[in-house]
Amino acid sequence: MIVRPAQFICALVVWAAGGIVRIKYPISLFTNLFGGSMSSRLVQKIREEEGLAYSIFSSNVQYLDTGITIIYSASSPKNAGRILKLIKDEIVDIKRRGVEEVELERAKENLKGNIVLSVEDMSSRMFRLGKGLLFNKKVLTINQILKKIDKVKQNDLNNIVDKYFKLDKMSLVALGRLNKGRLL
Repeated sequence: MIVRPAQFICALVVWAAGGIVRIKYPISLFTNLFGGSMSSRLVQKIREEEGLAYSIFSSNVQYLDTGITIIYSASSPKNAGRILKLIKDEIVDIKRRGVEEVELERAKENLKGNIVLSVEDMSSRMFRLGKGLLFNKKVLTINQILKKIDKVKQNDLNNIVDKYFKLDKMSLVALGRLNKGRLL
């Protein structure tokens, strides 16, 4: 373990996930509703309601046949363990009750809005075009992408959570001063 002086802890919770070919839109929607927007579960629960984190968000990185989902948090050392517990609790809640239709629809609208806005950013546009050619051998239009997002159902997200978000497969990396074993 490398210890650096800091008044906060940065933690990454990571799960391996499927590649871009199989689960691109469902995993992107799940990441959005879980921690990818201000209305997401983690931001609302951990940052807004509990006031435990300076920052918390989730994102996913996908390659052709593999990928990862990351949850990042920055907090005071005394809150780090509680944040990890709340992340686990939210995963358990989704596994037990499933994704709600209203949060799926909110995530769809948020993701589609981000995609439409990204057309205005040249580097985002080039990145999208390059990934399309590299991974799919074709470039989808914005309307084709939006239609694919609209086709994702609650069950698709619930299947993603069941398949990839197993608590015993979770990895944790933390940067900051803490006692050994304190987060787990």
